[in-house]
Amino acid sequence: MNKIPDTSGWSKNWHLNFTAFQDALKTSESNEEVKKINKLILTLGQTLITFGKMPNFFDENREVNPRYSQSLIFTSFVELLRSLHQTVFLSACYLYKNANHNIRYSLEFILQSYYIDEKFPNNDFSERIKALREIEGKRKYRGRALVDELNIPSEIKEHVKTVYANLHKKVHANHEQFYLTAYHVMDTKHQSVYFDENELKRISKQISNVLDFFYFLLLTRFPELKIRLLGNKDFTDSIEIIDMPLTFDKLMGNIP
Repeated sequence: MNKIPDTSGWSKNWHLNFTAFQDALKTSESNEEVKKINKLILTLGQTLITFGKMPNFFDENREVNPRYSQSLIFTSFVELLRSLHQTVFLSACYLYKNANHNIRYSLEFILQSYYIDEKFPNNDFSERIKALREIEGKRKYRGRALVDELNIPSEIKEHVKTVYANLHKKVHANHEQFYLTAYHVMDTKHQSVYFDENELKRISKQISNVLDFFYFLLLTRFPELKIRLLGNKDFTDSIEIIDMPLTFDKLMGNIP
């Protein structure tokens, strides 16, 4: 019979890492940046609650309007929240490569969700999930190749491709990463985990990039949500604190 592994050591090690992470933040410029990201993730959850107050969000049986409940990009709110919370957790454990992998995953499921919604606008949720399952693993429907399949302005496609390429570079092995790792191990006398302020800043920027693109796609698919976001002070304050140009331009009508 298999024994349940003793995870008490894991919990203790994580606590030590997180405490060290908090101490390092206190003396770095990244402290405010992490606070901004946490606020942005919190606002993501609050935004969903705001949408729930729309007159047509629920039908007469108090069930979510199928326009929203059958949409993959709309229902991806929950998965995006979970994924980004995990990304912050991984960063707190100094697991920067894992954090970047999580951000790339978030970007990919946003792209795929929007693609399926566009291609099968009249299908119900289960049919869209089936369609999603059929494209999984196919190179044409992943990353930069999938971006070309979306019906969005070409300049935005190029922006998203750049974001994806940067994440791809962080996730996959490359000569630059091998060199930096070897240099750091020798420089810190074989310290395996460490606080990297520059890496944390890059992760913060990538999180804001993914959220920016998510809101852009959400508003493209559901333009009626714009008035709700404009009336949400927490949301408008957040996009002023963190640079989210696509969302801002979509809200202001600068992008059709």
